[in-house]
Amino acid sequence: MEEKEKHSEHGKKVKAGKLLSQFLREISQELTETGEDVNGSPCMITKAEALVRNMWKYALGYTEFVESKDGTTVEIKHPIDKGMMSRIFDRIEGKVPMTTAIDKQRATAANRLEKENTKRLNAIGGFSATADANRKT
Repeated sequence: MEEKEKHSEHGKKVKAGKLLSQFLREISQELTETGEDVNGSPCMITKAEALVRNMWKYALGYTEFVESKDGTTVEIKHPIDKGMMSRIFDRIEGKVPMTTAIDKQRATAANRLEKENTKRLNAIGGFSATADANRKT
């Protein structure tokens, strides 16, 4: 019975994830953002294009001018973002982004005990790194 509930819960998460992806794709194609065409004239662009343009902006670094409270204009330089550069490069090269498991299984008590016992036995037998460092040759 418990196994069936876990499977049912997993099925719900998978379905929810597929729906989320579907809605993200649909919304990303909406023409709601303002951008510039190749001539510099304003035009409507999709949310996806706006997102990618912002990714490039952060990857390459940019400068913005902000008006302070006292009325002076302040120049703020944003440095290049190497992490964003890496993401863009990986996408251009066709690499799949790394994902993390949402539902990681915790090690059971038996597994943790087995690992601890193995560590202790290796230390007694002189197989651990610290035992190697302490061993006289």
